[in-house]
Amino acid sequence: MKLKQIAISVLIGIGSTTAAYATDLVANDNTNKIQGIDISYMYSLDNGANWRAYESERDNNFPGKVTVELAKVDKKLLSSSTWETGESYGKPDTIVRHNGFYWTNGWWANPGEEPGVNGVWKKGEKILLEDYKKFDFTPFTGQAAIDYQTKIKNEIASKRKVIGYFPEWGVYDAHDNFTPDKVAWDQISHLNYGFAVVTKEGVVEVHDTYKGPGLMRDIAQRTARANVSNMISIGGYTNSQLCVLYCDDAENALNVFEAATATPAGVERLANSIVAHTEQWGFDGVDIDWEYPTTEKAGAQFTSLVQSLRTKLDALGIKKDKYYQLTAAVTANYANIPYINPKVTAPLLDTVNVMTYDYHGAFDNITGHNSPLYANSKDVNQKFNIDSTMKEYNLVYGVPKEKLLVGLSWYGRAWGNVANKEIVSGLPGFLNPGEAAVHGQWDNKDELNGVNPYYVVKNKSLSQQYQRFWDEQAKVPYLLSTAAGSKGEFHSYDDVESITGKVNYIKKEGYGGAIIWELSGDTADHELGSISATLLKQDEGVQLNVLREPKGKIAVEVTLDTKTFKANKRIMFYVDGKYVGETYAGTAYYADKSFNEFNRTVTVKTYTSHVQNIKPGSEVKVVLATGKPGWVHRSDVLLAKLNVTKDMLK
Repeated sequence: MKLKQIAISVLIGIGSTTAAYATDLVANDNTNKIQGIDISYMYSLDNGANWRAYESERDNNFPGKVTVELAKVDKKLLSSSTWETGESYGKPDTIVRHNGFYWTNGWWANPGEEPGVNGVWKKGEKILLEDYKKFDFTPFTGQAAIDYQTKIKNEIASKRKVIGYFPEWGVYDAHDNFTPDKVAWDQISHLNYGFAVVTKEGVVEVHDTYKGPGLMRDIAQRTARANVSNMISIGGYTNSQLCVLYCDDAENALNVFEAATATPAGVERLANSIVAHTEQWGFDGVDIDWEYPTTEKAGAQFTSLVQSLRTKLDALGIKKDKYYQLTAAVTANYANIPYINPKVTAPLLDTVNVMTYDYHGAFDNITGHNSPLYANSKDVNQKFNIDSTMKEYNLVYGVPKEKLLVGLSWYGRAWGNVANKEIVSGLPGFLNPGEAAVHGQWDNKDELNGVNPYYVVKNKSLSQQYQRFWDEQAKVPYLLSTAAGSKGEFHSYDDVESITGKVNYIKKEGYGGAIIWELSGDTADHELGSISATLLKQDEGVQLNVLREPKGKIAVEVTLDTKTFKANKRIMFYVDGKYVGETYAGTAYYADKSFNEFNRTVTVKTYTSHVQNIKPGSEVKVVLATGKPGWVHRSDVLLAKLNVTKDMLK
């Protein structure tokens, strides 16, 4: 690995530097780092098209064959973007960079209206970079490259995951303009950008050419800052269902995935296109969302696509000192699992993302649960639930639990004209006839699917028009409109109680984590996301101990990372089911606290009377609870638990 260091006083096409080249920066191609870099610098990895401020040592990683350009921080440059010929610029006074100058649009600029050629753009000052310098890094080679890939792959596999789907269309009004700045980055390990779409020509392209490019650049930077894997999801339900060949022949009609992968040459073309798209937009991996292979032929084509992608992503990774992840969003219907060929495809995938929702909806003529954890004894299909689906993948098809991710729904589905007959005792409206008669916020204009984000259904649950019911067998809630003159609406959804149960189920069963469809459905304060985030063990950083101190007192000792201690998270402590203390927003209740600045932790000790009554065999636990101190909490998530031994009390 040879490193080329270049220092220049004039940057061609940009402008003159204003400081001589400093010699205190040294690049190490063996560690992929630049020694001496600090927050006074910004850097570019794409020949100056995009610049990022250097914020911390996390940014100091430049793998593969890459040219790193450095310059002193320029706030105007960082807040602008390079003009792109295929983009629209709808907001006046948008600043772009082009041919070495800043430009500002006076009104809407259409694609192809080039600065310096079209009058919509006003020319500004010349772009000058201070203390400019450039380094060329090269990738590992030979066995070192293979070893590096294996190391990163194993590190990814060892961690539990929470994958949040970000809908490209979420930035529009129907989703309350859910922009990337609204994502709780500390609550996810991966962000799946949905979607790049497959065309009738058998290649992938950006779906929203107006906002998509800017969104993808923004998310690439935000995920890098947050140490979150940035994945591109290919397809999605709507794109998957698009018929492109023989559409008038029901038996032979082909959707875009089937048509694109009908021949080996087609598989090659589509896989090449996906890999090129991944590299172009800076993604860390690919999620295939083909909904759904339902025949043996389609299953064989799906398998070929996964095999081709794994080979091509590995080859790209060798060149770039990077392991590219590959996942698939797969069916929850046990009847269709054979067609994704799990015994062959699962070993090639980093995770198998099971879409354990949409079991029931207004597409059925009787009401049911959108995403039940378990079956209700009266369910027509006893295998349409999360537990049955996950066991099918694991026990029947041999997919390891640590690769299986459970689907969590941040939305609900509704029926109208539902009677309140109790087919199941205590559950009026459940399993009653219903119709597609409710227009949901996430429905298209003329649809009556009753699809609403969680925050909308939550508001309904707080109104006098709806009553909440809990199915103790399925472990999920639903709402039934009970007001006089109502349309008999039945809303199946998930809330704090059911998501808490599902998260605890994932931990107890040992599955690899969760996927969330989709992030924009949560409340503004991330009510559900704060629960699923506990699957990321490193986020809470909880250590629990019981000890007898030198003066004879027994203490329950809980160590938290400083971030968790200061957050609006209610961390409660119990001994044999009795409350003994808690922390919230930087305060310890009924407990002492001490800070360790070196490892950024806080240790909390409580000595209440219940603690002094601890005996060998006593159960001590720490939970993440809902609400605030002084409130009665309805549910919690277990963070740590231990049974006291004699040695602890010596």
